[in-house]
Amino acid sequence: MAWLLLHKYEIIPFLVIVVSSIATGLTNYPQAASWFSKIRVILDLISVLTHKDSQNTLKWPGSTSTPVKSAEPPAESPAEPPKAA
Repeated sequence: MAWLLLHKYEIIPFLVIVVSSIATGLTNYPQAASWFSKIRVILDLISVLTHKDSQNTLKWPGSTSTPVKSAEPPAESPAEPPKAA
């Protein structure tokens, strides 16, 4: 316990990264704009893990998770006009 008290300035940043990584890894990517999603974005910037519905698992601190791709089907391309022969 004395070691923890003597090295609190080394432990506090480590604990901030670990706690923010756990909180970010357990939540979905924020979709709606609210005060809670702003907190999640800040935690995402500190975290080394991405949101559980994002593509990758790890990222650099200071970067954000990749947005989740929507589940909408791709738009159909218009039919090509017949070619004159």
